[in-house]
Amino acid sequence: MADDRVKLPDDDGNGHSPVAVKPAPAHKPPQPHPAPPSIDVPEIEGSDEEVAHRIEEIPADEGAAVLESLSPEKAADVAEYLDPDTAGRILTEMTPEAAGAVVSDMEAAEASMVLAAMDPDDAVDVLEHVNEKLHDEIVREMDPEDAEDVLALEKYPPDTAGGIMNEHMRLLLVRHTRIFRAALVTLGVLLIPLWGVVYVEGWNWDWHGFAVAGAFVFSAALTYELVVKGMSNKAYRFAMGLAVATALVLSWVNFVLAVDVSLANFMYFGVVVVGLAGAAIARLRARGMALALAGMAIAQILVPFIALVFWKTRVAPGAAVPVIGLNGVFIVLFAISALLFRRAARMDAMPGCTRRHLRR
Repeated sequence: MADDRVKLPDDDGNGHSPVAVKPAPAHKPPQPHPAPPSIDVPEIEGSDEEVAHRIEEIPADEGAAVLESLSPEKAADVAEYLDPDTAGRILTEMTPEAAGAVVSDMEAAEASMVLAAMDPDDAVDVLEHVNEKLHDEIVREMDPEDAEDVLALEKYPPDTAGGIMNEHMRLLLVRHTRIFRAALVTLGVLLIPLWGVVYVEGWNWDWHGFAVAGAFVFSAALTYELVVKGMSNKAYRFAMGLAVATALVLSWVNFVLAVDVSLANFMYFGVVVVGLAGAAIARLRARGMALALAGMAIAQILVPFIALVFWKTRVAPGAAVPVIGLNGVFIVLFAISALLFRRAARMDAMPGCTRRHLRR
């Protein structure tokens, strides 16, 4: 192997032992950093309403790119045809400056609903880029709870000592309020069996029963809180609450009956699975949720027949009527929820729906 060392003479030219010097590495020009991936702005043409309908069919980040490519006035006109929740998701994907420009061209009542659909800290970022007069009008139009969250985050400017020290705690409290609510609902519901254990003879729950019941209730309450977060459509909120409560009672009743009476009752969990699958396919949109709840009602009708015909379940004399009656109650509740979701979908489809949401 060739020796890469270079022999250098000393200062007096007499030559001494060679000094090993490694040649300097070849200079490599700096490699340019790859450019961040850009979002292709979909080409959408048509009236404001047509653009809004197309935006609802694409991901929120692409919808944000479309609005950012428009003038603030045009973007605000398009946003009027979006339901507040869709508009909130899109504004969250935009830069606060761009989102603030769009909000500045909206009516305060409409803007308050859109911002209420966003996380409070994102809403605060947007409100920093609107003028003070509009800011105050928007906060006044908000629900008291949403306004309180926004004002709590705005209490200390982020660059002050108080803001730096309290930012994480305030965000923690605001963002986890729904978890606290779900926990409080769970504790409140568990007081009922606790009262039964203490005062009702034969009600002998151990800690396992409380743990399972608490898991059922907390899951349902948290699901409702997360789904309707910032939702201004009252029909949607009521429909989701009814659907979640009905599914909770159905699951709990049949869980107990499956453990104590017959494993055939586990078939009713298929009704809940139908609802979850439908909600996932619908992406929680009102129109799709109406179909999902209709599917749950149909599944509720089919389960007893499947149990009798295929499972060969034996029903004691006189027990068929209560079973059919209770089954009918669940069918009616799921059907009512489907109708409410259908009403919510019609409200969202109306032009300028944010104003209509406010009036209702």
